[in-house]
Amino acid sequence: MTGRYTADQPEFNDYLTDMFKYADSFLNVIRWHATPEGRLSEQFNKYSGFQRGARDLTWSYGSFTSAADDREVAKKALLRVMAVAA
Repeated sequence: MTGRYTADQPEFNDYLTDMFKYADSFLNVIRWHATPEGRLSEQFNKYSGFQRGARDLTWSYGSFTSAADDREVAKKALLRVMAVAA
């Protein structure tokens, strides 16, 4: 979708939903490649997508949990916008 949308247009909700799906695709890559125990490495190989580099760095976990927390905040805001527009 291209253009400018306002919250009172149905396309606005579609656009926000599509943005969520796109952002979720990044979180899903992390979920897919984490070990069964939930362990993360510093990097993902840009060719294979698998983890490489230093393991169990605090910032790797902090980045993921921060992104997941921010997603929940954004989801609640999206639901409020969609409820007002309905």
